[in-house]
Amino acid sequence: MPSTADKVPALRQVRRIFSERRELVLSEAARLQTAIDCIDQEIEQTTHLSTSPTTSNSTEFVRTRMDAFLGMPLATAVRECLQTRQEPLIASEILELLKKGGFAVNSLGPNEDVQLAKLATVLRKNSRAFRHLRNGAFGLVAWYPEAPNSKEQSNQNHAKLDKSTAELVKYASGGDSPMS
Repeated sequence: MPSTADKVPALRQVRRIFSERRELVLSEAARLQTAIDCIDQEIEQTTHLSTSPTTSNSTEFVRTRMDAFLGMPLATAVRECLQTRQEPLIASEILELLKKGGFAVNSLGPNEDVQLAKLATVLRKNSRAFRHLRNGAFGLVAWYPEAPNSKEQSNQNHAKLDKSTAELVKYASGGDSPMS
């Protein structure tokens, strides 16, 4: 009968074989789970497309993949959110979708209030990509081609003020009437 010391190398080899088989099974299980998730998502989209109202302010009608925004820059992830929903969203709805989609919201701040404030600030400042609507929602600039760019409008207003100021200074120093 072999001694316990003689059994150890054989047991280690059996353990290694079982570990390798387990890894293969786990890998296959992960692939199957991904396939199941894709099927579930397709079912959800089909169901929601046929039963949901055409407009909604709820983030529940379009299912967001858990890895949809993983590793994306903030602006890209928000653009994807808005394009997926095809409607303007308020910052809290966008933040919720980003969380569901795997975006690293902790990079925006330590708690939800800070994250929300930072998100809204970033979206307001990025006027080339996002339009901040009067109702507080954010949409894509492409959806509002006739709306003036807020920075362009601001520059035009500053130019008008500078011209008015120059005219007033000229008038104050004895020149022509500023409104002529």
